[in-house]
Amino acid sequence: MGKTQLALQYIYSHSQDYSAVFWVNATSKETTILGFINIMQSLIDYHSKIGSQSNYARIAQILGMTGKVDDNGRIVINGDEEKEKKQIVDAVKQYFMTKDNTDWLLVLDNVDDLESFKISDYIPSCHGTVILTSRRRESAQRRKGLEIDQMDYSDAESLLFATAHRELSNPASELKPSELEAEKQAEKQAEKQAVKELLEEFGYLPLAIDQAGGYIHATRNNYQGYLKEYKANTTHFLGPKGNMNRNERCVLVTWDLSFESIQKESPDAAELLLICGFLGNDDICEELLWKGKKLSEDDEFLVEFRRLLLSYSLARRKNTDSLTFHPLVH
Repeated sequence: MGKTQLALQYIYSHSQDYSAVFWVNATSKETTILGFINIMQSLIDYHSKIGSQSNYARIAQILGMTGKVDDNGRIVINGDEEKEKKQIVDAVKQYFMTKDNTDWLLVLDNVDDLESFKISDYIPSCHGTVILTSRRRESAQRRKGLEIDQMDYSDAESLLFATAHRELSNPASELKPSELEAEKQAEKQAEKQAVKELLEEFGYLPLAIDQAGGYIHATRNNYQGYLKEYKANTTHFLGPKGNMNRNERCVLVTWDLSFESIQKESPDAAELLLICGFLGNDDICEELLWKGKKLSEDDEFLVEFRRLLLSYSLARRKNTDSLTFHPLVH
């Protein structure tokens, strides 16, 4: 289980302990600010629902957003965009710091960029709880930290089997029972060794295992076949990209194998996947994609595009109408 999945599991298990839960994709300064704007929009919508009428001017005043909410309850940004966005972030922080507003949970996910901006600028003085997830130990600073241990072999193997929908294989054969049994055992041993090599190559990294399993399932390959393709593709990235660490390299290699397979199956889907790389990784609205391609919502191409991404484990459905990519993949 990765850090984001662990945070989600915590929310599912302890949601009753909090008055409200807020999630922000903190991959970059831009995504963090967008997350705070979304929180503010949710607060406006909430106040509208609990009131007898939608007096957005009054709601804006209560939330410190005077002049920044239109008659339809939507946030508007005019003038100096950077200044106005900062004011919205400050208004959200002020909401969190309100004396009577307690027991909330704010999750800042993927706090890995510690150079481009200060995440501390987005952490309110607490009457609630803030969780940061990060691949970098120094993000904890003086805060209480919990390091996620590497998966052990048993868990990694179970994850691979689950995502590949494939246990160790038994070959079909016309051989005699005794010969067939010997062949089965030899094949199973070869597959077991391939699984062991793959997991060691991945360093038991869940993301790489998930992508590999998705590829094996989608292409109906076996573990030996995938290991052979993986090793051949790895050499391609050892030259000019040899400065990557093992985690980055194995994720890139597993992603590239899946992308090449999608490209062969549907060049148009591969092209649209690349276009997604120019968008934020979190919560990509599918409507944006089908309108951009001038297609109807139920067009067969979009159904196939979604199927390919999900079957190869390259994306997740965050909501019923949006896609989310892991930031390391994106």
